[in-house]
Amino acid sequence: MPIIRPEIFTTPDYPIVSFREEQEKINLAEELPKILQAQGWGLGTVFTIQYINHERTNLIKLARFVVCAENVFVQTSNPDGPSPMTKTVEARKAVQIEPWFYTNSSLKRTVKWNIGDKVHEVYEGDKIIFKSKDKEEAEKYRDAA
Repeated sequence: MPIIRPEIFTTPDYPIVSFREEQEKINLAEELPKILQAQGWGLGTVFTIQYINHERTNLIKLARFVVCAENVFVQTSNPDGPSPMTKTVEARKAVQIEPWFYTNSSLKRTVKWNIGDKVHEVYEGDKIIFKSKDKEEAEKYRDAA
């Protein structure tokens, strides 16, 4: 399991959590509680999560989140023993409030042959953006982005 180190920036508008690791390697359901606990953001705090390339030169995608629940309770271990131990436990939950925004450079373009229509199709993600009977023309369109 790789160690994931998000970079956190505080701005006048919203805090920004920036990941440079590949998106497939990051499980936000696991990482978000760790970030919220470490930062101590309170209820209603709006923040941005963004994925950037490793060199920090291109934004891949971003979305806004808000802290929607904050639960603080006291946990006691060994309450009947000679020296019971208590500690305060804080748990926070965040939800996504905006859909992911993808930059053009984040969606990979691929060329696939459609045997039924007998054309080359250029896909951006899972969406067809161009069709051509000429493979070279389709590849030029793919590489033009």
